[in-house]
Amino acid sequence: MAKMNFEPPSDYYDERVAGIDEKICELVKERKERAEGNPGFPMQIRINEWAQKYDFNAMFLNSIFSTLYFEEMHGSDIEPENFIKNVSVMRTKEANDGFYSILWMRQFENASVVYLNVSMTEEGRMKFHTLSITGTDEEFNCRSEGGGGSDGNLTYTYVVTPALSEDISRYQFIINESEVPLKKDGSTEIVI
Repeated sequence: MAKMNFEPPSDYYDERVAGIDEKICELVKERKERAEGNPGFPMQIRINEWAQKYDFNAMFLNSIFSTLYFEEMHGSDIEPENFIKNVSVMRTKEANDGFYSILWMRQFENASVVYLNVSMTEEGRMKFHTLSITGTDEEFNCRSEGGGGSDGNLTYTYVVTPALSEDISRYQFIINESEVPLKKDGSTEIVI
């Protein structure tokens, strides 16, 4: 489960821009706070205007705003430590031409690792899935560790913090399914 280390594309850094880079971080934080965590995505016409005004390529600006939009994909930095045991979950739901299942999770002292399986009966466009968990007053961070599969069968791994209780009957596992990663509007919610 260890995260890959990021390797900068260059060893060179012009210290004269450090203050500007810090200001960029400050502005990104202000943007997030002002939008209450949901800034959306600028319309393409606005991005094109900014690209022309500030002499950037529009695709470059799309890339920046995509990175900002998908910030939650990076989630918590907490890595599971000190494995305790495997816990049977045995939750399934058939919906939207698919079969969704969470059969088990791994318990660690500081986190749980949940495995989501999706079997699609409909061929066509690939769908993306995120997980959230409700059912108690506690808030859970569900960080995707990726997934994979073929022929309509997908498996995703999520690191959940804080660790879930072994009494999983009190939780609802909510799968958000969309055709665009992490899309909030226009997505389908499946509760198991």
